[in-house]
Amino acid sequence: FDPRTSDVHEAEYARAEDDFGSARKAGVAPVTVHAMRAAVRTGRLAWRLGHGRDPESLAAGARADWDAALALAPRRADLFAGRGLVGVLEQRWAEAVADFAAAEQLDPRSLDAYRKHVERAREEAAGGK
Repeated sequence: FDPRTSDVHEAEYARAEDDFGSARKAGVAPVTVHAMRAAVRTGRLAWRLGHGRDPESLAAGARADWDAALALAPRRADLFAGRGLVGVLEQRWAEAVADFAAAEQLDPRSLDAYRKHVERAREEAAGGK
């Protein structure tokens, strides 16, 4: 953890989240906006947890975006996997397992990719990269 760069990371994440409001106004599909903003919020959550920072309400915001995206596209495995990653970060294991199982059912070939995301999240939450 380098305190000299931590505010830079926070600012980058904040700018990325703000960009999704512009994307929506520009006519980007709502499911894309929700999914991408959820991914940014999930990454920011992992970064904060991995660097001993307060996660604030990032998990709730990420989960809400994954939920909104899933309401629009309930057959997308990547959306279930993204929400599952939030469950891992929150240590809500039963919910994470259910989401990953749904993702696997929708697209069995991509489970290895989801496992990599989970392992990376665990490493970041433990203070790795």
